Amino acid sequence: MLRQAPAVCARLLAASAAHAARQAGGACPSAIAAAAAAAAGAPLAPLAAPPMTRGFAASAAAAGPTIFEKLGGKAAVTAAVDKFYEKVLADPTVSPFFEGVSMAAQRRKQVAFLAYALGGPEGYKGKDMFEAHKSMDLKEK
Repeated sequence: MLRQAPAVCARLLAASAAHAARQAGGACPSAIAAAAAAAAGAPLAPLAAPPMTRGFAASAAAAGPTIFEKLGGKAAVTAAVDKFYEKVLADPTVSPFFEGVSMAAQRRKQVAFLAYALGGPEGYKGKDMFEAHKSMDLKEK
């Protein structure tokens, strides 16, 4: 079960993001295509962690609309996170990891993380994905 969790979560989040983007009017076709590929089981390339500062979002904004804006902003990210956790909690492979977790707090953290990672205007002060999951000893299958 531990070995399947990262891939299952990645596919669930990608499918949720694609769903939210379609609901927002189909904005950001490249994000939808990437999400659909991940949802279909395509391997995800590792992402280098950007510096967790407001400057990252500001520099991304200077290059034009961010993915965050193209997807529909905070409302779309919140919808994707809500859909994601709906699917996670229904999945027997990953739902045990969330037993005893405050899902309201978890959703807030995930919205903040994804909004920042997608180029949103707010800085991110939480843990990076590696640190947040370090104690779980997760491995790809």
